[in-house]
Amino acid sequence: MEILVPITITDAMVTSINVSEDPTAAWVAGTYAADALCHRSSTHRVYRRYTAGSSTVAPELDATNWQDLRPTNKWAMFDKEVATATTAPNILSWVIKPGNANAVALVGISGGEGLTVITRDAPGGNVISTYTDTLEESAPSDWWEYWFMPFKPRTAVLVADIEPYLDMEITITLTGSGTVGCAMCVVGDLRWLGDTQFDAECQLVDYSYVDIDKTTGKNTIQKGKVAQDLSAEVLLDASEANRVKDTMVEVQGQPCLYVPDRRPQYRYLWTYGLGAGKVKPKSAKEASLPITVQGLI
Repeated sequence: MEILVPITITDAMVTSINVSEDPTAAWVAGTYAADALCHRSSTHRVYRRYTAGSSTVAPELDATNWQDLRPTNKWAMFDKEVATATTAPNILSWVIKPGNANAVALVGISGGEGLTVITRDAPGGNVISTYTDTLEESAPSDWWEYWFMPFKPRTAVLVADIEPYLDMEITITLTGSGTVGCAMCVVGDLRWLGDTQFDAECQLVDYSYVDIDKTTGKNTIQKGKVAQDLSAEVLLDASEANRVKDTMVEVQGQPCLYVPDRRPQYRYLWTYGLGAGKVKPKSAKEASLPITVQGLI
């Protein structure tokens, strides 16, 4: 089990990205119609006007007249919400300068057919590593599936074991033949917690519900999003128990990517969310970490 403890991305860290802040208009003082949308680059948020009227106060300071609706397109992959994604036609490319990091994870990839991650020891400096991926997830069981089933892209990628530098620069490029997107770009410190046991499981949480008309009795299914929770037991050397406990304390209330096993056949267990657990002794030489992760949507 590994945990990617994220670095909070700030404006100064995003040195380049090939999308504008948002397709909506930037807010300026003026008159707005009801349901009008605008964005603020200073907060990286999009706002919706409740009722028509003049606006002289910035939306983030005027909750009476403006609803905080969503992140801007530029910032959606840095907002800690899997449900929102940064998108672009054909190519989505960005450069970040996060400081000291040893791993990059992309979660909620959509429309991607190719990925390149280039790390440098400094902005414009020497290349540390280059990672490329075709994002192919298909695993056909026979020739019919090989020739006739549609392409199945990967939706999550972990680029690990990057040599960290204090002033490192990371260039990430997603390519596709249509709209490509990324819901979460997680950059940070990938830490080992222990050995995941084979009783680990992911549980799908469906937020759909049935709406029943009280007059006619008609059932209407309101389709909702699906989250993934994780539960697992991790075994570790007793000498590592203090370090692991300190890590779990550090990440309380902070969304992280939990990776029970890097191998492709166990990718379905990867979960981005809020983790909780307890460290307890198993013997004089071993400790146990029963862990649960509430997956985010």
